Amino acid sequence: MRAVIAGGSGLLGQLVAAALLERGDEVTILTRRKTWRGLGRVVLWNPAEPDSWLPELEGADLFFDFASGRIPRFHAPAERAGLIAERVAATAAICGAMPRLSRPPRVWFHGSSADIYAHNLGLPAGETLGLFGGGEPGSSPSWDLGADVPYASERLVNELQLAGVRRIALRTAFVMEPSATGYYALLRRIGCELYRGDFGDGRAQVSWISARDFARAVLFLADHAEASGPFNLVSPGGLASADFFGVMRALDGVQPGYTLKPWMFELACRWKRYDTGLVLKSRKVAPERLTELGFTFSDREWSLVAAALRDAMAARG
Repeated sequence: MRAVIAGGSGLLGQLVAAALLERGDEVTILTRRKTWRGLGRVVLWNPAEPDSWLPELEGADLFFDFASGRIPRFHAPAERAGLIAERVAATAAICGAMPRLSRPPRVWFHGSSADIYAHNLGLPAGETLGLFGGGEPGSSPSWDLGADVPYASERLVNELQLAGVRRIALRTAFVMEPSATGYYALLRRIGCELYRGDFGDGRAQVSWISARDFARAVLFLADHAEASGPFNLVSPGGLASADFFGVMRALDGVQPGYTLKPWMFELACRWKRYDTGLVLKSRKVAPERLTELGFTFSDREWSLVAAALRDAMAARG
């Protein structure tokens, strides 16, 4: 099969590229980074100039759009409207160019996010009944940005009139892998170095998926012709933040610290430009449609995954 990955030089794109290449598929990476070298054949990509990259999509079997992603940093209110427009612009350019193809890709994977769902301490959000985020009780206005971007980009893809293309939205949780710039490393810095107390009351749900299961789930969906629409890519082994960070602290030999007042923690996060929603927003999300389709997870126990990630990072130095 022939696959094209827009934004493929990022973490998710490279995980997918590795899985596709391992099974013998042909992979083309569309990237804006002129000096980047990684897995797959590289084509420079400017979303605003479709004539330079649109021929790559002609007749492709699989197309992955990872152009808009999660926003882990704190942004002032005045910055947010511009940031949403910037993140959604690439998806809008793809949607504008796709109808020009005589043979569009058979399957279009759109990189969305589990952040699309509301802050939730109750029943897990599935694709069918999960509520979208934005102004819900107990949330913070700064968290709305994480829901606004995937909602806006999914809407663009869904409203596009394009026959014969199976569209799948990947509502992905934190993907756990051992790179220094990944979410495991980021959450470890926040929970084991920056701050060692409970985050709020410790009940906020942390949803995650291992890199291995993320790649397996994508290939699974690609190979199931009946799969379309949104899919939550999240392990069934989500934990309350107190338990999630407790595992990491125990592995690192870190003693729990005092719990700061909310305003003190907010200041600490702003100092480091972290969004408090990374740890205070409860992402209680379930892989409802994925499990109904028959997918089985290899990695369900956070303690085992966290230990393997810690060892992998230590081995890398």
